[in-house]
Amino acid sequence: MDAALKYSLIEKLVQTEDDHLLNQVKELLESHYEYSYEHQQLVNESLEEYRRNPQNTSSWEEVKGRILNK
Repeated sequence: MDAALKYSLIEKLVQTEDDHLLNQVKELLESHYEYSYEHQQLVNESLEEYRRNPQNTSSWEEVKGRILNK
């Protein structure tokens, strides 16, 4: 991420009065969980697959049923 974009994001944070947004950013920054590069790639690939075919999904009940019926 380039410096101009970083400064733009910081400026938006400084100017906002949205406490909910600020609390979300605070929680994110204080989070100690870091994703590995491989995990992030897997998440990105899954998201792209969903965007290409959003109808190809299963409800939680369907997933649970498949697991329990094994």
